[in-house]
Amino acid sequence: MQQSIDSCPLVFKTEIRDGVECRTPLSPFELNELLAGRFPAAYRDGSICLEDVPSELFRGIVDAFDPFNETNRDEKPSGHIFFDRKFSQMSVFRAPTLVHEAAARSIKDQIDKMIWAKVQDDKFQGFINAAVLPLEDTAEFTTKVPDYVLGYQPEDVPEVRPLFIAEVGYSETYQDLVKAMKSWIRGMDHVKQALLVKFTETPKYSTSRILEQLPQNVVDDAKRYAADRSLLSMDVREGKLEINGCSFVGRTTAFVEKWTRDADSGKAVVGDRIHFYDSAKSIEQMVEQVSQKLVIDFAEFDITDKELRGESIVVDWRD
Repeated sequence: MQQSIDSCPLVFKTEIRDGVECRTPLSPFELNELLAGRFPAAYRDGSICLEDVPSELFRGIVDAFDPFNETNRDEKPSGHIFFDRKFSQMSVFRAPTLVHEAAARSIKDQIDKMIWAKVQDDKFQGFINAAVLPLEDTAEFTTKVPDYVLGYQPEDVPEVRPLFIAEVGYSETYQDLVKAMKSWIRGMDHVKQALLVKFTETPKYSTSRILEQLPQNVVDDAKRYAADRSLLSMDVREGKLEINGCSFVGRTTAFVEKWTRDADSGKAVVGDRIHFYDSAKSIEQMVEQVSQKLVIDFAEFDITDKELRGESIVVDWRD
């Protein structure tokens, strides 16, 4: 049930405006949307950073964005949260974009294809944005679910076990992604390997920044410019896309890390980082640069299939 905002104390958000950090109160509409599990559609950025949220409102926002909350069955939360108890800071993120989901689905398609090439049965199942781990009130937690989960269902076992996960980050910081990765590996007993993929756009996409930088004649006659592509002046250079002199898409880079569970401590351990994408470089340059291949070893999986012993999946990021 959505919590009333009548007589609620002010909740402050931290924003960066013109390079200066400032604290401003959430509007009643913004707070109402968060308590309903919705990221405010008109908000100018992709995330909202809240500090020192009163306990009753904190619980209401967490419940609203919890994918396991039964009251959210009719309307899926449009976003997710990260919470850092050390700094009493809650970050609310907008729901993944179509580009984000396409990247996650690409990972799923590659891994699924290689799995089915090794074994022909229905014990393995791939999921996109599957709620597999209930939310825990730990020092650091997230309501986000992994972008990709490879599940495995042994014979005579009623439920599918999460076996392998992959997470793609766009708007989230690397630090928040690491927190989520550690939480998932700690909470999923059968997950011993995972992938973390991070995309970084410079400058970061911002609707307000674009509107502020567009020439006034384009803003005044936006419908005409949107309908007539001949009026658009497009320039692609240094990995950026400029339209009418305004940077719509910044230089984008990406890397992948393989995470594993330490056999002795059970903690998540990060492996080598592979930088596999840079929009400022040609395909030929990236192919030459990326020589590392990522190996996912079936021997590390908690499975019983004899035909997979000694087998592995090799991901060539140059593809």
